[in-house]
Amino acid sequence: MEEAQGYSDLINPAACAAHAANESGWAESALTAQGNNLFGLKAGSRWSGAVYELPTEEVTPYGITVVHAKFRKYLSWSESIADYARLVERLYPYAVSGRRSAIGFASGLFLTGPLRYATDPKAFHKVVSIVEDYKLEPELDHPGGSWRTEMVIDHRSPLDRVLTAISGVTRGKIRVTGPRPTESGASKFDIRREYWT
Repeated sequence: MEEAQGYSDLINPAACAAHAANESGWAESALTAQGNNLFGLKAGSRWSGAVYELPTEEVTPYGITVVHAKFRKYLSWSESIADYARLVERLYPYAVSGRRSAIGFASGLFLTGPLRYATDPKAFHKVVSIVEDYKLEPELDHPGGSWRTEMVIDHRSPLDRVLTAISGVTRGKIRVTGPRPTESGASKFDIRREYWT
């Protein structure tokens, strides 16, 4: 957890939660269940940690192809989020520079820059749809200013667990706190962004 704190300002929590929900099949994928890998991060030649192998679908110019791949395996979701933030910092500068909004962050991952995060051409739209459908980020009157929003999410939803894990690694300019139970049994999260300079 301490290791993750230095990377907290590099991600947009709304986009991160939506991306995790999309990549992990709402936390029901084998990769998430067995490897705590929320983002489908593969174990390339630079990875020295544990791996989890399984078949996966890749979109190619010729259609969908099933390949056998090695993925990074983590001890916890918080570890997965911290590694994701490090990877974003290293390979996706447009996501980091666009982190003030979920759409800006997602654009930097999937649409702009030298690398694209996913082979799925619909990945950007899927992530943005989750952000919009679950109202994970408020509409801003002043995009450069501070904001605060509360989200109420069913405690049985995987999004609840993702946001709980994100609340463990976010510090500094973007803060996610929670969950706090509500009378209805849902979970309430507080997301606040301090003024960006």
